[in-house]
Amino acid sequence: MSVRYDSYTKTAFLINVDYYGWVKSIALAVAGDILEDEHRIYSVHGAVIDISCLGVSIIAPSGTGKTTHSWGLLRIPTARLISDDWYFVRLSSREPLAFGSEKNTYIQADIGKIWNEYERLIDKAQLDERGRAIVNVRWIVGGGGVIPMATLHTIVLLKRDPSDKHTVTPLNVKEALIYLIEHDFCNPHQMVRDKRKLELRTGFFHRIFESCRVYLVNTTGTPQETQTEIRKLLTLKK
Repeated sequence: MSVRYDSYTKTAFLINVDYYGWVKSIALAVAGDILEDEHRIYSVHGAVIDISCLGVSIIAPSGTGKTTHSWGLLRIPTARLISDDWYFVRLSSREPLAFGSEKNTYIQADIGKIWNEYERLIDKAQLDERGRAIVNVRWIVGGGGVIPMATLHTIVLLKRDPSDKHTVTPLNVKEALIYLIEHDFCNPHQMVRDKRKLELRTGFFHRIFESCRVYLVNTTGTPQETQTEIRKLLTLKK
């Protein structure tokens, strides 16, 4: 399996790729490269949920619980999904506007074991060889449970570090940027990585972090324990 990308023509070549997750992510990354350069619309490899008309984003390295906790937040009665994996942001003089990248979602079968509400969704799904499936979350949350966009208000960065006894740490702009850059913007699917792109993406996230509350949450507890801590953050006033 390999991927080749021509940054001049914005063309990706996928060779021996039979996994939908890679195809989806590469397609979104190509779109993100074009939008970033030509329209100043930026990609975020993360989830965003609208809760009581305020956008909450979860951004995290792989394996730290991004999908688990975005779907956990979606269980809140006033929550509506924009995206559980990848979204785009348009910046202006007003609050950052996040909008979704997909009509449906690609989830792991074990999400129903963590949050029982989704067992019926998994039962209807046709799983691939990796135990994932494309699903229509509207079957569970209803037609009004998925919306195209939201203004960002809170950003939750995740990590999983058993040596750190702190569960929740508020971050300032500099601290949040350092964490994100150290983890390659939590996005393994960037098609171009060079100095110019680094400056573009750093500037973008600097503006986002200036506009939002930012927290670092350590996910070493059970999903239920960590979900409780994340929900507590949403009750705080800006």
